[in-house]
Amino acid sequence: MAKPYPKKGMPAKKLKQAIKRTPIKKKRVEKERNLMDLFVRIWTERKPGSQFVKREYMSMEEWYEHTKQYRVCCVTYKPIKNMVPGSFAHVLTRNHTRYREKDFNVVLLSYDYDTNVHGCFDHGTKMDFLKLGPGAKYLLEYQQFLKQQYEHEKNSIF
Repeated sequence: MAKPYPKKGMPAKKLKQAIKRTPIKKKRVEKERNLMDLFVRIWTERKPGSQFVKREYMSMEEWYEHTKQYRVCCVTYKPIKNMVPGSFAHVLTRNHTRYREKDFNVVLLSYDYDTNVHGCFDHGTKMDFLKLGPGAKYLLEYQQFLKQQYEHEKNSIF
C-alpha cells in the first residue's frame, strides 16, 4: 500500500495542477463568404423547372432573362429538382470580390453524376463545354460580358 507521505530525505510531493492549454482559435465565417443565404434566396425566388418551356433565343440578354426565372440548368435546360450547393455556379470566379454575392453572377447548372455541367464549366475546356447543350454559348457570352463590365467598373473606380 502506498503511503501518502514521501520517504525520509525525499522532497515533498508536488500538488497537482491543471495542464496549461492554449485556446483553440475558431474560424469566423464572414458574412460576405456565407453564400448559402444567397443560394436559398435565389432558389425560393425561381419557379419550378417543370414550368420551363424551351425556346430559341435571339440574344444573350433574352436567354438570361428567361432562364433566370426557373430552376433549370442554364446549359441543358433540364429541371433541377433538389437544391444542392453544387448546382449554383458563379459565372465569374469568387475572386471577383465585388460580384461574389450578386444575383446576376450566380446561375444554376446541373450537378449530376452523368452530366456534370458545373464541373465542366469550371474545369473543362470550352470545346467540351459547348457540346453539353444549347445554352453553353450564351453562358460563355454572358461570362465575357460580365468580365468587361467588371473591368470597366474597376478602372472607373481608380
